[in-house]
Amino acid sequence: MRASENVSYKDWLLTLGAPHTSIFEGERKYLDPYWVNSKECCYQILERDWGIEERASLYHQIHSLVYEGTHGHFLSHLYAKYASSTAHEWSIFALGFSPSREKAEIDFVSITYDILGLGGTRGYDYGRACFLAREGLKVDWLSEDEFYYIHSIIARKAKFFYKSWQQYTHSWILGSCYWAYLVNDLNEEETCDIFLNQGLRNRLKNRLKFSFHDNENPIHWMPWDGVYLPEMETPDSLKPLIESEEYNESV
Repeated sequence: MRASENVSYKDWLLTLGAPHTSIFEGERKYLDPYWVNSKECCYQILERDWGIEERASLYHQIHSLVYEGTHGHFLSHLYAKYASSTAHEWSIFALGFSPSREKAEIDFVSITYDILGLGGTRGYDYGRACFLAREGLKVDWLSEDEFYYIHSIIARKAKFFYKSWQQYTHSWILGSCYWAYLVNDLNEEETCDIFLNQGLRNRLKNRLKFSFHDNENPIHWMPWDGVYLPEMETPDSLKPLIESEEYNESV
């Protein structure tokens, strides 16, 4: 492991995107902020997969991922309930649901809480937000100052909820399993069965291999604690977009 004092805070911030970066086959430049697809490919991915066509919608999507607006945060209330319940209280709560989507989600939280803790699957949203920030940097919709500022906000949240790169990475992986379950087109009974059984097992196997078997992944040597992460001032250029989000939340 490299000494903490020799680790750049920018490299630490870039490692937040490592779980998502790991799924790309071929050469993965985890610590190169400009390593993603070509500009043309970035535009296509942003529009096709995310409905993002310009800077404002890019920031809006990143904001949603960071501040509890999308898939990785959907189970936050259940992880919080598990954390604040005794084993008996949780058991009584879980028994109150017959087989259904809600029961499958409760069972998922039951089997993953010891791995993820209170943070639950939030790491999936944080990793995706980092990926979108890279795309935005590549197509010149974000400056480097804005890019690292966004990562510093994600870092603050990740450090609050998780205790290690391994736990953070597991959060991203299990969050991706939950996302796959949500977008499945099967009927509810089939979907729940796949989610908690073979689908979860197969997706876990693939995602764990991508993240933990890649020796280039910085999670293997990057210290979780002990790296100085400076408090970054909000770039003036980003303030209008931040204020627009605050306005929308207050309406």
